[in-house]
Amino acid sequence: MYLFLLFTATITFSIITAIDTGQAETKYYYISDTERYYYKSIAYNYPYVSWHPYLYWINSTHYEYYYHPYTAIGHSYRRIRVYQFYLDAKSSTPRVPVEGSGWYDEGSSAYIYASESVEPDIGTKYLFDHWSGDYSGSSPSATLTMDRPKVTTAEYNVKYHLLAKSTPTEAMGYIEDNWYDEGATRIIQEAPEHINFDEGARYSFDSWYVNGKKLTDSLSITVTMNEPHDVEAKFITQYYMDVRSAYGDPQGSGWYNEGEYATISVDSPVNAGIGRKFVFQRWSGDIVSTSNEESTLMNRYKSADAVWRLDSTVLYIILCIIIAAVVLGSILYQTQYRYRQSCPKCGYRLGKDFKLCPECGRRTTSKPSKNSK
Repeated sequence: MYLFLLFTATITFSIITAIDTGQAETKYYYISDTERYYYKSIAYNYPYVSWHPYLYWINSTHYEYYYHPYTAIGHSYRRIRVYQFYLDAKSSTPRVPVEGSGWYDEGSSAYIYASESVEPDIGTKYLFDHWSGDYSGSSPSATLTMDRPKVTTAEYNVKYHLLAKSTPTEAMGYIEDNWYDEGATRIIQEAPEHINFDEGARYSFDSWYVNGKKLTDSLSITVTMNEPHDVEAKFITQYYMDVRSAYGDPQGSGWYNEGEYATISVDSPVNAGIGRKFVFQRWSGDIVSTSNEESTLMNRYKSADAVWRLDSTVLYIILCIIIAAVVLGSILYQTQYRYRQSCPKCGYRLGKDFKLCPECGRRTTSKPSKNSK
């Protein structure tokens, strides 16, 4: 019965009582010497152990000792105060949790831990730098001795991802793929105005896009790393239209965006001198047409050569007119002057072959006079 009461008393004095001291970071509870001895592993020097129940008083504390064949039990009715201190382990950013916060007995060790690297969102990274406050250290994990309330903060550096590339990728490829500190300023590689990649084909710089939004059409760009950035140098594919012609002021040669229509033309006819002209006949090459003005879809490099025909019809007509005029003039000349003569007797006009004047019958062989009528 006495042993039962002793066991009950032991349990009773082992109940923990939490009492605030008026400070939010400090509190204490009571614990009996027995529990402190057997459960807290704190050595307690008892005076001695007797062969029979014995009461001993020291420092106003009542100790009872009981002897058993195989063990000696010391029990105290004294309660002692055990203090606890609060450890507030936190992070410089609310997005990164830190382990270790809680209440710790005075003199005990507290373990704190912070993740070395955390990527809460795509393109955003928090990197552990150091501890600040009541504990200083560069390791993400540490052990603290709790001799008072403590506050320590895991300091993180924020980094943002920068990805810069060209569209299409074949133009400049991946320009930049790095992490930068928050607030850093980054000058992206200057984009070339044109990049030739095949005969009559090139990429032409259009503009810079940042996070899907058109920013500038300048060849260079500077971004501030206040968030993750996807930077895109957008290029347009262009093809060359080569219009070749010896005449007619050819139009339409130049660079065209892929998918556009190129209109080519020549002036026809073209004056080639008196009575002659060049007349457009057809296009040869990548465009086959008999029209001197034509449109074509630019989906590759194209060339067109104008084929001409020399038209001399007018010249021939002029020549024919000249020849006819000469012939007619000659005929008239012969008729009026050379091939006519006058009869010396009666003045009758005679033809070339007339030897006898039909009017008076006189024979004549004289040449006609210029003054003859």
